[in-house]
Amino acid sequence: MGTAAARIDDIIASEPTIHDDFRRDSGRWQAGEWKVGAIYYERRALQIVVEEENITIPTLRLDDAMEMVNYTDFYVEVDATFRTDPPGGIGFHFRVTGDNYYVFLVSQDGYVRLDKRIQGRFTELSPWHKLPAIATGHSEVNRIGLLMEDTLIVGTVNGVVALIAEDSDIAEGGVAIAVGAFDKAPVEAFFEHFQLWEVEGAFGEPAVIQP
Repeated sequence: MGTAAARIDDIIASEPTIHDDFRRDSGRWQAGEWKVGAIYYERRALQIVVEEENITIPTLRLDDAMEMVNYTDFYVEVDATFRTDPPGGIGFHFRVTGDNYYVFLVSQDGYVRLDKRIQGRFTELSPWHKLPAIATGHSEVNRIGLLMEDTLIVGTVNGVVALIAEDSDIAEGGVAIAVGAFDKAPVEAFFEHFQLWEVEGAFGEPAVIQP
């Protein structure tokens, strides 16, 4: 029986399938400007700003044809920094399939949460709970990680396991970086050093995981 942290260490010991430092627009991420917010490149980083309360804006990883890339089993991580003070959330939408997806969020005031959205309804998989490993406040950098392997979901922050859950409702889909506003806006964050490791077929059967 292995730990979640050990499983992730095994994965990141190899070269990532994808690395993007966001120093320029690679054309591999959705970008644009809307009434509710914007996604753009500035200061050698990917920026997301949310202008309205209770909205989350994701940007999906795209292929050369500007289509969403589907992933099944993977580990992904990115360095994220808030630019604004109102508490908001940063993290990932993953196994995005149409309007269905999982969402792992890390709040600016030091909490984490995991949900899934199926046919317009959100279901809580892990409620908000405090994680001391999170560097709180704006201008603090947090490395957010997410392992999705078979039905196993592991969220990490700064190398610390934040939550472990299991769910089988969504088998594959896209991966998106996301920023969310809660009861105050605007919320703005920027991202650097995105890395993704595909693990399907590379590591055999999923390990038995304990916290």
